[in-house]
Amino acid sequence: MLSSDFERLVPSLARFVGEFEDYNTCCLVLEAMAKLRCKGTCRAGGGGCGPTECRIRDCSQNKGLAGCWECDEVESCSKLSVLVPVHGDAPLQNILAIRRLGVEGWLKGKRSW
Repeated sequence: MLSSDFERLVPSLARFVGEFEDYNTCCLVLEAMAKLRCKGTCRAGGGGCGPTECRIRDCSQNKGLAGCWECDEVESCSKLSVLVPVHGDAPLQNILAIRRLGVEGWLKGKRSW
């Protein structure tokens, strides 16, 4: 794990700044968080990212949809509730905007985060 010049300094820094003792663990957590972000549509398997078991992606794939915006049940979907604690209603608002504008139009416009 210690490969860059900075990473070689970490053991020395840890002697003066105790938080650096957990540097490698911190890096592992950040790498895991980065892997949660999907880079592709659900139909494409999320672009090789995101959790390997995703109820939302599985549902889209099973229904043959590119994404939730093509689903008639999206506004009452319980599968999206897993996103609410972190993202609020932004995922649903984005899905509805994609339905309205199309993917390309949504990508060019303002998005809810």
